[in-house]
Amino acid sequence: MTARDYVTFRVGEQLCGVEASAVQNVFHPRGVAPVPLAPPEIVGIMSLRGRLVTAFSARVRLGLPPQDEGSPSIAIGLDHAGDSYGLLVDAVGEVLRIDAGELKLPPGALPARWADSVRAVCQIDGELLLILDAARLLDRPLLQAAG
Repeated sequence: MTARDYVTFRVGEQLCGVEASAVQNVFHPRGVAPVPLAPPEIVGIMSLRGRLVTAFSARVRLGLPPQDEGSPSIAIGLDHAGDSYGLLVDAVGEVLRIDAGELKLPPGALPARWADSVRAVCQIDGELLLILDAARLLDRPLLQAAG
């Protein structure tokens, strides 16, 4: 069986993960400038090592309330369609190697905003890990902004 590495993180109380191959870096967002008329998921833009990065809230995208003002957040750096994003999450966990056979189809009872992005699920230490498709997670707000 094929095993892949996943970077785990928390969005609210939920344990999530994305393929490690999609992750460029993990960083603390600083100097985020708001973007007028951007969809609510887009927190703003910032400069990271000379590149413009769009700060994107996983909480808002997935239908959770935004973090309290001043709460620490961490960003997972993702590149998608030639652009750089900082996916703001509540906490980053560890990198887990998971065999493809351990992944299951997501349950049909997921809320619509989650179902759009969840590719698979897996039990880890008695907790459900949701494997998210980073591209689908990032695409939705951009399509809304264009429409």
